[in-house]
Amino acid sequence: MKNVKKMKRLSVRFSAHLAMITSLAFIPTTFADTVSYSLAAGTQPSSVSHDYKVYTPPSYDGSSALPMVFAMHGCKQTQDTILNEFGWQDTADAHNFIVVAPHSNAAATPTMENAECWNYWISDHQDRGEGMNVDLVRIGEQVERNYNIDASRRYITGLSSGGFMTTIAVATYNDYWTAGVAMAGGGYKETSSSANTNSSCSLNFTSYKTASAIASDLTAARTASPSDFDTPIMFMNSNYDCTVDIQGGITGSEGFAQFHNANIDSRLTQDCSVTDSTGTMKRIFMTAQVMTIQEVIFMQLIAQKVTTFPALKTAVITPKHGAKMPAKPLGHFSLSLIAMG
Repeated sequence: MKNVKKMKRLSVRFSAHLAMITSLAFIPTTFADTVSYSLAAGTQPSSVSHDYKVYTPPSYDGSSALPMVFAMHGCKQTQDTILNEFGWQDTADAHNFIVVAPHSNAAATPTMENAECWNYWISDHQDRGEGMNVDLVRIGEQVERNYNIDASRRYITGLSSGGFMTTIAVATYNDYWTAGVAMAGGGYKETSSSANTNSSCSLNFTSYKTASAIASDLTAARTASPSDFDTPIMFMNSNYDCTVDIQGGITGSEGFAQFHNANIDSRLTQDCSVTDSTGTMKRIFMTAQVMTIQEVIFMQLIAQKVTTFPALKTAVITPKHGAKMPAKPLGHFSLSLIAMG
């Protein structure tokens, strides 16, 4: 009889402890770390596998949905470049969003030229439902299964080949991406001639598609999309970039302007003076009807420098192509994304 009573007491205690453990399982866990993930190649044409890293700010505990910002590296860079040199963690901490840094894995594609480039110039990766383009959405969907993401605030940005890939993403998956910033990139479906692979600026043989050709391709991309949402895009290019010159941003922005039946309105253009006399920045808006979905920043700067735009609370860095960026400022491009979205 005593043994029966003892077993009942132990059973009650065990049940109480089990209830406590079960309740603890539902307490949100605080994340403040960088976690590595892998995504297998999909069944879509030209899809490849990708490694990527996710950074969560200390404020994230899983209970509230946060914005997601994709930040894509350029050629000869990796996801580690994004997280180790561009300062995204500090910006994510300050403004409470999750950073996703994917790796291109161009080495897995049969037309690979540089193992770290996003293959934006190859047709297999330019349309909806194929290649690296659909892989970006697949990565985003996997992130959303693992983290609490605000589906209305999915942002994408990239530098150089990552900038061109940003344009592709905005043009084709306007039903997924909320806003994008293409840095040192250019128009939709550009060719391999859009980047200068020579070591000397004097041997620059780059050429770019016409604005009308870009607008035509954007129209075709919109036809293939189930959504009529106009994903905002910002182009950021420098006149002293010897790899992707400023014409990439000019024709890219003009192509989007034609697609939106808009023209650059000089009355909306702002000159932003630089204090150390290295040049100027121009923020160029489209006509009032579309200024909320497109903005262009052309930089006439020789040296790397951070300039702040108080109206947008945005800091930008001059992308002197190929040079190592300072530790913090590049992450602040995310503020442009969030302001636009």
